[in-house]
Amino acid sequence: MKKYQQYLMGPILLFTYLYLPLLLQIIFLLINPNPNYLGTNLALLVIQAVTTLTLVLFHLPELKKEWQEYKDNGGQYFRQGFKYYITGYLISIFINMLITMIFQTTASVNETENRALIDTMAIYAIPTVAILAPIGEELAFRKGFRKMFKNPYLFAIITGLLFGFAHVYRDMSLANALYGFSYSALGIGLGYAYAKTDNIFTSISLHIFHNSLSLLLIFIAL
Repeated sequence: MKKYQQYLMGPILLFTYLYLPLLLQIIFLLINPNPNYLGTNLALLVIQAVTTLTLVLFHLPELKKEWQEYKDNGGQYFRQGFKYYITGYLISIFINMLITMIFQTTASVNETENRALIDTMAIYAIPTVAILAPIGEELAFRKGFRKMFKNPYLFAIITGLLFGFAHVYRDMSLANALYGFSYSALGIGLGYAYAKTDNIFTSISLHIFHNSLSLLLIFIAL
């Protein structure tokens, strides 16, 4: 039974991360069909927090153990993982430059939507982008699949591709679909950082660093 659980955990958590928020949003709208601005922000933030907490509870015993290890070795893990993260990040920038030159587009649909959310729904968007999404995505796209792959390269590539194309699947026009490879490069870097340190908090902290830096750059550009 345990053998099958390790193959089912990843898809179950990924499905939970992608679709639990939609279910909770439908329930919220049924209860309150005409929410005001503050109510909408707070409801979406709670929904994202509940989704992230659900993923945390799936892995709670392992997360407690890994957190203790990260408290003792976090600096070393972060530095070790950073070189893989930055490699993936630089590759993603290069891919973005190619897409921009070929298609004359400035950003993926996902990035455009995130910028719009930050501008119009800041109470929800800022803590979600900076903290909740990195935690949730690392648990859904990486932690849940770790036991499925013994080879760290295969693990990083497969989960990186899943991570990348989950960011573009709602708009599969050619230009936007190609951005999936950009997100995948970053995801592969984060996945390999996790695999090399065998601690999910390495990729979580790097992901939080990346998203927080991206938020800062957005605010500077405003």
